[in-house]
Amino acid sequence: MNIVLCGMPFSGKTTIGQMLAEQLQYEFIDTDRLIEIGYWQKTGQKKSCREIYLIEGSAYFRMLEKQQIAELHRDTKFVMAIGGGAFEDPDNRSNLQTLGHIVYLKAAIPQIWLRMQKQGIPAYLDPNDPQKDLVQLTEKRMPFYRTSATSTIETDDLKPEEIVFKIITNILPDDKRLIDGK
Repeated sequence: MNIVLCGMPFSGKTTIGQMLAEQLQYEFIDTDRLIEIGYWQKTGQKKSCREIYLIEGSAYFRMLEKQQIAELHRDTKFVMAIGGGAFEDPDNRSNLQTLGHIVYLKAAIPQIWLRMQKQGIPAYLDPNDPQKDLVQLTEKRMPFYRTSATSTIETDDLKPEEIVFKIITNILPDDKRLIDGK
């Protein structure tokens, strides 16, 4: 069973996804990396998602994201960290729901804001008031996460290992070797 992790940027999708994939012995896929690879294949230029977004704009970035999601195959065993805005697109939601179990990693806005301040404010937030823009963006996206996810985990008071354990016990409760770590 594939596992798709959704949630706001800085909610821990990549960190949790890598740990979970290792635990399950699945492939780890990060849509941000897929977008960067797709951009490189189209343009011959290696750019980060932030750079692609700044150079090409939101519409082009979302088009690349949509193409990458549409090309994923259900029969591969993977854990995927999906970009925070991917669920705004109905085609992406539909495609992702056919791929496997969707887990919403729900992090509180103050937690996300702290992480953003440490790691860098994303290019898509208003530079004049990024915190206000974050709140508005979260309010816009949260309904998509809630309605698309098959399970939700509130992450604020949990360590990454605890989140991975919760995902495994919620999705694969009968697989004792995964829960016991053997």
